[in-house]
Amino acid sequence: MRTRFAPLACLTVLLTVAVLGGCTPDAIPPNAPPAPEVAAALDWAEAADMEFGAAPWSPPGWPLKVGDRISRETLDDLGKRFSGGWLNGMATNWVDDLPFGALILGGNRRDVESETPHVYHGHFPRKVSDIYKPVMWDFLPPHLQGRNVDHLFREPGGIRIFEVCPPPTPTFRCQTVGEAREHWHGPWLGEYGDGGKGGGP
Repeated sequence: MRTRFAPLACLTVLLTVAVLGGCTPDAIPPNAPPAPEVAAALDWAEAADMEFGAAPWSPPGWPLKVGDRISRETLDDLGKRFSGGWLNGMATNWVDDLPFGALILGGNRRDVESETPHVYHGHFPRKVSDIYKPVMWDFLPPHLQGRNVDHLFREPGGIRIFEVCPPPTPTFRCQTVGEAREHWHGPWLGEYGDGGKGGGP
């Protein structure tokens, strides 16, 4: 059985001079072994000879690289081209029992007038609320039918990814985009390199 995606260790939020701050964990040392859930996903992707899009963990044909800025029209077009697949993610790409979805966030306030206010930050595992349990079987790929999929549900206080973490609450935990990228994209790039497996940022 594959290792499940577990909440990440960094939960500390430091306040900056501007009051809001982000988690500041110790950096992952170079050449450190990837976390168990990342290693399991890499092993499965290699064994399945999966192809990826233009960024780590993205589906075949995905055109964006990490950091690309896009317009609302492009966002809508991507939503149509890469629809379906999972309840809580755009351009879902299943890697064994983990659904990776595109993380596209709107820009900050000064970007409101921009023609390209949305930023693609990469593909990351996506969990859903347990209110979807009655319908989830209609959205699972065939290789997961009949398997335990409890790991796909977000626990109360589950981690969410933001560019900057707000202060923590008992029902909310945050991970910055940079931390998520270090956790999931760093090992991917170490395994395949920039441009490997059909993609790379």
